[in-house]
Amino acid sequence: MAVDITNTTYQPTRQPDFFTKLMFSNKTSEHVNIIPNVKYKTLLNTSEIEDDVLQADMGSCGWSPSGNIKFSERELEVKPYIINFEQCLKDFEKSWLGEIMKPGANLDEMPSEVEEQVMYLLSNKLSKEIENKIWNGTASTSEIDGFITLLDNATDTNKVTGVALTKANILGEFEKIYLAQTDDVLGASEDSELKFYVSKKAEKLIKLALADVSNANIVINQNWLNTGDSISYMGYEIIALTAIPADVIVFANWHNLAYGTDLISDKTELRIGMFPAPEDDKYFVKGRLKIGTQVAFPDEVVLYK
Repeated sequence: MAVDITNTTYQPTRQPDFFTKLMFSNKTSEHVNIIPNVKYKTLLNTSEIEDDVLQADMGSCGWSPSGNIKFSERELEVKPYIINFEQCLKDFEKSWLGEIMKPGANLDEMPSEVEEQVMYLLSNKLSKEIENKIWNGTASTSEIDGFITLLDNATDTNKVTGVALTKANILGEFEKIYLAQTDDVLGASEDSELKFYVSKKAEKLIKLALADVSNANIVINQNWLNTGDSISYMGYEIIALTAIPADVIVFANWHNLAYGTDLISDKTELRIGMFPAPEDDKYFVKGRLKIGTQVAFPDEVVLYK
C-alpha cells in the first residue's frame, strides 16, 4: 500500500546545502567546467578562429579573405536521478549504533547521532556514484555519457593507444600523451588550465617511478615535479581520480570538460524523516537531482586508452 509522506517530511537546518555539497564534494568538480542552471539542454557556444588571417601584401588590388571561425554547438543534456533510501530502525540495533538508541522495543525516532552517521555514509556513496557517471557513463534513455565515453566516440579526439601501466613504463607513456597534444592547445592554455586526469593506480605508479634512483635525471630536469601535495609533468598538474579506470589518462584544458547541473538554482530539498504509522519504525531519505557532461572541442583533448 502506498504511504503518503507529504506531511511527515522535514528539512533540518543543517541539510539545505547537502545537495550542493553532494554534487561538488567529489574531486572532479574542482577541476572541470561547471555549467549551472541547466534544466534540460544547453548549447556550449564556444568558438575560435582557425587558419592564418595575416597575409603578405603582394602589392595588388583585390580581396582574398582567409581564415575560418570554428564554432562548437555541442549539446549538453542533463538527466534526472533520484535518491530513494529507507532503513528500518531495528537494523541499527544490531550494530554499535544500537547503544545510542533510546531504550524500549518501540522504535519511532531516529537519534541525531545515527542520522548524522547515515547522512555521512550516504553522501560519500553518492559522491562516488556521481563522479563515476561523470567519467564513465554510457548514454541511454535514462543515463548520460561520461567524459571518457564522449571522447572515445568522437572521431576527432587525439587518441593514444594505451598499455597496461607499470612503474617501468608510466613516465615514458606520459611523454607520448604530451606529444600528442596540439601545439595550439599547449601554446594557448595557461599552465593551470591544462591537466592530466589519471587513475589512483597511475598516481601510485608515478610516485614509485619518481622515487626510483634510475629516474633521478628526469626529476632534476624538471620534466616531473613532486612536491608531496601535488605532482606535475612539464608544468601541468596531475589530477588523480577514483572514477578514472586504471590505464586511462585524459590530457585536457579543464574549460573543455563541461559538467552541467540544474542544482544551483533549484529549490530541490533533500527530504528526510520517519514514515507515518504503521511504518513509523522506518527512516527515509528522498531527493532528485540532474547531471550531464559534454566536451566542447574533442580535437583539443588527448585520450590515452
